[in-house]
Amino acid sequence: MLLDIIDNLPRLWLSTSQIRIFLWMLRELGIHNMCGSEPVACKSSTGNVFYVNDLRDSIARDMSNPEVTKHLQFYPEDTEGGPVSEVWQANRWKEFDPSELTPINSSAPSMPNPLRALAQGDDLYVIMVPLWGDDVSGNKSKQYNKHINIYMANSCLPGQLLQQEYFVRFVLTSPHATSPEQFAALCDQINDTHTNPIKCYYARDGGRNCHVILRAPGLPADNPQQSEEASHMGGNANHPCRKCKVGGTGKEKESDDIYEQFYSPGEPRNAKEIHQNLEEQILWAMYGIDKDVAAMQTNTGTKDKVAQHWIDTLLEKAKSIVNELTTWLKEQPGDKINPLLDIAGLDPSQDTPVELLHTVLLGIIKYVWHMLNTSWTGYMIQYRNNLIGKHFKTLMQTLPFHVHGLVTPTQFTLIKAVSALSPLLWVHEIPNMEEYLCDVETLVRNVLDAFGDEDPVKIIIKIKLHLLAHITEDIPRFGPPIRNSTEVFEGFNAIFRLCSVLSNRQAPSRDIALKFASMDRLKHMLSGGFWKDHDHGWVQAGPSVLKVLRDHPILQRHLGWVPASAIEPVPQLKAFNMKAYHCLRYHQKAPSGESQWCQAACITAQNGDRCTPGQLCTIASLIIMTSNLDGIIIVDLFSLGKNLHPDLQCPVLCRPITNSQAEVLAPTNLLFMFNAQHDCRMAQCKATAVQACVQEWQVTDKMEKLVAHEDEDHFIINMFALHNAMLLRSMLPHTLISPSPLYTDRKMHHLELAKKLRETQRIKRAKTQEKRKMEIEIAERIAQEEWEPELEAQQSSSKEEGEEMYTQASKRSRTS
Repeated sequence: MLLDIIDNLPRLWLSTSQIRIFLWMLRELGIHNMCGSEPVACKSSTGNVFYVNDLRDSIARDMSNPEVTKHLQFYPEDTEGGPVSEVWQANRWKEFDPSELTPINSSAPSMPNPLRALAQGDDLYVIMVPLWGDDVSGNKSKQYNKHINIYMANSCLPGQLLQQEYFVRFVLTSPHATSPEQFAALCDQINDTHTNPIKCYYARDGGRNCHVILRAPGLPADNPQQSEEASHMGGNANHPCRKCKVGGTGKEKESDDIYEQFYSPGEPRNAKEIHQNLEEQILWAMYGIDKDVAAMQTNTGTKDKVAQHWIDTLLEKAKSIVNELTTWLKEQPGDKINPLLDIAGLDPSQDTPVELLHTVLLGIIKYVWHMLNTSWTGYMIQYRNNLIGKHFKTLMQTLPFHVHGLVTPTQFTLIKAVSALSPLLWVHEIPNMEEYLCDVETLVRNVLDAFGDEDPVKIIIKIKLHLLAHITEDIPRFGPPIRNSTEVFEGFNAIFRLCSVLSNRQAPSRDIALKFASMDRLKHMLSGGFWKDHDHGWVQAGPSVLKVLRDHPILQRHLGWVPASAIEPVPQLKAFNMKAYHCLRYHQKAPSGESQWCQAACITAQNGDRCTPGQLCTIASLIIMTSNLDGIIIVDLFSLGKNLHPDLQCPVLCRPITNSQAEVLAPTNLLFMFNAQHDCRMAQCKATAVQACVQEWQVTDKMEKLVAHEDEDHFIINMFALHNAMLLRSMLPHTLISPSPLYTDRKMHHLELAKKLRETQRIKRAKTQEKRKMEIEIAERIAQEEWEPELEAQQSSSKEEGEEMYTQASKRSRTS
């Protein structure tokens, strides 16, 4: 077992020679493969071969694992206006017909039900499996080795668990097959469970047999991949949105009506209409009219890779065969249209939720950062174009406090609008959906209006800006936007690359699928999962094996499993704070003089935050009694301002002018941490302080400048910070947190921007036309200059030939 663990640690691989020795040892010990599954070979409609780890086997292992089943939620939940934190509390699951969800026990008389025959007397469950796909490099170097990967997750698990690497399931990869070809194999597996449910073991309530049906509720991915899954041409199409029909030609987008449409969701696309468009494209291809097919794709924005393969084939055959094409096409095996359009209950155009990493961090925030740093001198910032998602996440929380005076008023308004929206998108729980959606909608509109003020053309060429308007449609259906985050899948790509690098690359799809199947088998065994033994029925690993994962954090970390951690008191003796001493001495509930107290290292707030003195501006000291670890908190007092900060529109904190500026509180009164920034603009703080630079964990002689705060009495509550954003908003008056629109009459403002856009585009086209004219003139001049030497050479050679002919004729005449 220990050798098996070493072989299957996701981020710690052994060489082939070492593995061969281990396999020889296991064979000598008589140990055979247990509870594992083999990848299944598949062949796409275009002839590409790849291997798939069966979705049904992965879900069967989840159902037979007691560590997983105790967290599973099978039914939609109606919160009745209460907090929404999980996908089953949103509306997406409720869109399925009740007959398509997990049946509920009823005391009503038994009625004929097709599900009864499928269940065969066992419990019947429905599991939601969102599918993630993307193109990933199989190399760790900069040389790109394209693979199309597909992963899955069990959406019946809480979102907190789904952010752990342990619960990501690899499905398949291929360097040859496109994602629609791969999805076709998965669609067959999902649709098969609707008539032939998965028979497995349910490891809960004593254990029993059950049947499982799979449903696909959504397709999380980046924007280009989601466009491909929705049979859409992408962000550069005339109709650039995969979710709605907004758009037109370049000139039409500059008109008042269509330009204004980019600021809000348009008429939605749907799977049925997409299916009809693709069938019409195939029909026109049968007549061999490629221009009509291309025009239809351009006008509708609908284009599908699977259908395009058959369209190209039909266009070639139409030149010689016309009457037989319809019959020939029907006889061809495989899918003719995107298979995702045929999954029951799935609409790829609407079930591709807006994703935060690629739409906000690598989209909106990146646009703002590029706009800023390109206008600054190069020496001011190093590596400004090498930022990744985590850097943009830091920038959006801190930029408003540091760029004042370095940007124009329009740019500063845009920065504040983007930073104000971000905390509401990264929440894990929505206390009040109606109020939350109202705030998000206002802030999204402010972001789009601010971008339009800075550069109107970005509204029609940057599709991520328009997709941001659709996020208010996705939140009621899928819950908090963070639940559709793909960072965990992007991080899982590192394990895939390791599998790819250490394979011989002769059969990459099969070898990588085999390795991931082996990893899933190990996770299943170590976490107490059951598997069926031919002799003893459903069995699981023994207590000694189960202790390996439970008692060794190093294995938990390597397998990507993060168990809930218990809070343990860790007292620490420090020098006593005199301010705390005097405050405690004169407090009305002062302890007896014989008690002994010491300085504590940290304290845990009600929400689980670990707080230390100085970490927040309000905590002056933490002290505990040495005898029983009872503690108290000495806090600095600040008063909340009635008005927002004039520049940042954030609440302000001011130290009151009183004799008592500190207070004694019980540890249970500490609710959560929040971030507060010093009001340097009001105090006119300057970079006059210096400190030594630290290199290699050593203090050097080099000095760096720091901002020296002029006082410690004025702070700004950072409403742009992500941590505890909703908790902080719940503690503040509504008048201080309610967002205000930038413009009351947005439509009139958009018409003004459209007019400005048309003028700038007219000037831009004139410059482009003039530039092309100059290029043509230069090219003609260069061509003429290249021909002149040749003409001169031809003229000189003809002159020499003429003189030679005259000389020869003269000689002949004299001879005669």
